[in-house]
Amino acid sequence: MKLVELGDKIKITLEGKLENGQIFYKKDNKNVLIEIGKNQIFPTIEKELLGMKIGDTKTITLEPKDAYGEYNEKFSMNIPKNRIDPDADLSEGNIIVASLSDGKKLKGIIIKDCGDIIDVDFNHPFAGKKIIITFTIDSIQNEDT
Repeated sequence: MKLVELGDKIKITLEGKLENGQIFYKKDNKNVLIEIGKNQIFPTIEKELLGMKIGDTKTITLEPKDAYGEYNEKFSMNIPKNRIDPDADLSEGNIIVASLSDGKKLKGIIIKDCGDIIDVDFNHPFAGKKIIITFTIDSIQNEDT
């Protein structure tokens, strides 16, 4: 039976959840096509896929460093309201987009409105959290098939 190896294109069913059981990602094999070795998924998951065969299922827990990163206090900032689009909804929990000097955009969650400034957290929502990933191999293709 064919085992997943570098260069294969595989279709997988994938589910991601937090330690509290909250599912944040769920896709069936119609939506997830991965080419092994192309860094299309977290490297730890890609390594775990190697050597699996069709029908195999695996569940792994990723530490924050292997998933969305550690929580970084430096990414939680106070921003003067006069630097934000006056039409933006600055309610707590809303997302704002900041434009960086290099033209890139960065999403942040409004934590608190403090009058002339707002507290915004630019960490990924899952930063600092372990995530649990379950995946099943649905098909394997290589350049020869």
